[in-house]
Amino acid sequence: MARNTKPLIKYLFIELTNHCNFSCTFCPDSHMKRKRSFLDGDTVRKLLKEAGKHKLTDEPVQFHLMGEPLLVKDLLNYITYAHDMSLKVRLFTNGALLNERIARDLFDSGLEELVIGVQVSGSESFDANRRGKISYDTYMNNIKSAVSEKFSAQSNTRIYIHYLNTWEFNLMRAELGYPPVFSPELIDTDEKAFDVINEWKKFGDSVGRRFELDFRFRELECLQGDYHQKPLSCLKGDHAEILPGVILGFKAINTFSDWLMKDVRYVEKHKGFCPSIHEQMVVLADGRSTLCCVDYDAQAAIGDVRKNSLVKLWNSKAARKARQQMDKGWYPTKLCRICKAFIVKDDYHQLFSGRHTGVRLIHGFYSLETEQNKPFRWTGKTSEIQVTEDIKCLQFEIKNAQPTNKSVSVRIQQGQHHQTFKLPPGIWKTIHFPLKPVAQHGTSVVLEADTFFVPCEQFDNSTDIRELAVMVAGIDGAKG
Repeated sequence: MARNTKPLIKYLFIELTNHCNFSCTFCPDSHMKRKRSFLDGDTVRKLLKEAGKHKLTDEPVQFHLMGEPLLVKDLLNYITYAHDMSLKVRLFTNGALLNERIARDLFDSGLEELVIGVQVSGSESFDANRRGKISYDTYMNNIKSAVSEKFSAQSNTRIYIHYLNTWEFNLMRAELGYPPVFSPELIDTDEKAFDVINEWKKFGDSVGRRFELDFRFRELECLQGDYHQKPLSCLKGDHAEILPGVILGFKAINTFSDWLMKDVRYVEKHKGFCPSIHEQMVVLADGRSTLCCVDYDAQAAIGDVRKNSLVKLWNSKAARKARQQMDKGWYPTKLCRICKAFIVKDDYHQLFSGRHTGVRLIHGFYSLETEQNKPFRWTGKTSEIQVTEDIKCLQFEIKNAQPTNKSVSVRIQQGQHHQTFKLPPGIWKTIHFPLKPVAQHGTSVVLEADTFFVPCEQFDNSTDIRELAVMVAGIDGAKG
């Protein structure tokens, strides 16, 4: 194979294990359906050899996705082997297993980047949100000892210390009437951020004096807001260098597509663009590969690296199809559509609670409105309703309000049972959908239109640019 003039993959993730010594509230670890495993050594070396030989990436290989890589007994050998293949390595760890000895081993291995996910501040939040078998004081002392060891070892390894920034996440939830998702809270105010900054500045000053470093704390990349006044407004980049090659950052929390959407109402977004599937190749501990680092359960898997090469999987039919759809402006998977979904106000109780027993709106519906004294909801391309087994039939009143003279198809499905209905523009249509026994077909009823709409609420000027609006006027359970 000829060497690439341009790297095929920007970010190569190799998950050495999905075992973890923490069970954090902000991570889908407990939700993950995959079996716990370690990626076998032959496969790890095969991947590193291929990536190095064909120069598939010029970024550090990332030993990361789920799991804690310091649990892997051959970790240092893998780092050394990566270097033998002319690859750099970025290692992500929660830091609980770090100490001076392990840090020294990592530094001696020539590791390029060590990312320590501290994430929370204070013993109360640590105990409630990280749920590991270590005290907060011991945890922080171990991490600070590891950072100090960098200078004792005169290592060139860059260290990144990450805290979770939930400010924007909680603000969005509060504006829509949802409570904060974590209790006690993570880093969601500038005051808490300054507490963290001051703690690390104090530590940096002490290390600087100990090792006679001629260095002063400095801010780095801050793309939004004023770091000195509002550090959490700096939502992109790494924000402050507390010691030479030691970077402190507040990273916006990731929903992992669906994990932190489980308790909110949302509408899937179908149109848009995300660069991830053009840049990322992810290998999970069970050997499956996917194109996105939030795909923790391989919902959009493209194959198995134990049977195929990275290049073959990158150019596979599934991978090419996904990239082609994205290039056309369509999110190719449900994973993508939920990841880019927009959260909507949880006001469905105003219409449905108490009036429609046995029926719940799960997601997709939003913006309760009225037309001729009849309440209705806008809905996205896909919406889900949950019913109980005593409901025999659902009645919908649906209107195609697309601004062009075009018929729209709506498919309603319960398990394998489904019907498709045509909706002419501008006319309310009553639809009866008989339900099958939930024991065989489930309680979920999904409505899906053959096109979608762009809600005006996404745009600052509130201009109505709907491509389609399917309106659900009422949902009734007809018994018997």
